[in-house]
Amino acid sequence: KDKKIKSCNKNFANLLNFSEDELANKPLKSLLSAKNNPNTVDDFFKQLNLESSWQGELTLSSSLFNPIYTLAHAEPLRVENEPAEMMISFTDISIFLNEVEKLRSSLDRCLENLSLGKYLDILPVAAFVLSRDGGVLKINQEASEMIKESSKSGLFKAFHEEKLKLCDFLEFESLDMVGGGFFNLGKSSSTFNCYHETILGKLKARAKIKTLSEEENTLIVLLDYQGFGDDTF
Repeated sequence: KDKKIKSCNKNFANLLNFSEDELANKPLKSLLSAKNNPNTVDDFFKQLNLESSWQGELTLSSSLFNPIYTLAHAEPLRVENEPAEMMISFTDISIFLNEVEKLRSSLDRCLENLSLGKYLDILPVAAFVLSRDGGVLKINQEASEMIKESSKSGLFKAFHEEKLKLCDFLEFESLDMVGGGFFNLGKSSSTFNCYHETILGKLKARAKIKTLSEEENTLIVLLDYQGFGDDTF
């Protein structure tokens, strides 16, 4: 209720370089980095006050004051006639974000010498270039293999007919979809969990969505595979 940490596991303590005892009763807000978007923090605590689910990117501050970029997920734990406690999980996405930023920062340099298609093919992750409504404009070899492994049929035909939408074969968590496309992402950079149904089962992935070109009004989605299973991230 007072937004203090009641208890935490060893993984969370290790992530922040604190002991579990040091984190007990510590105000959650004191662990948030100043690098966070104030609107994101306000929305996070608003949903906690409402005892509602929430998911988004939060930057934590370790005991060494190093920023730790995480994907946070909050869920209320309800007991009858008692105020809900909030279970909050944090997934460290620092390495993934750093790699994406390196790819992003090198994009302009690469495009000076490479066509977009050739650039996509040197990326080590599945990459999709989208129109603002979520239509798939270009894919690389990794993405092509991903489509081949899909349990859904007709995806390549739809792609070649310029009718394929990313949400036709990816299921996103906590992403508003309107008309099969992405809603109001603007110039933002966002990370989302998603699932891909393959012939071998449900494959978990993490998607980094960034604006590629304001003039062409396109987005680039880079996918990092997390493995098979129905477990939460």
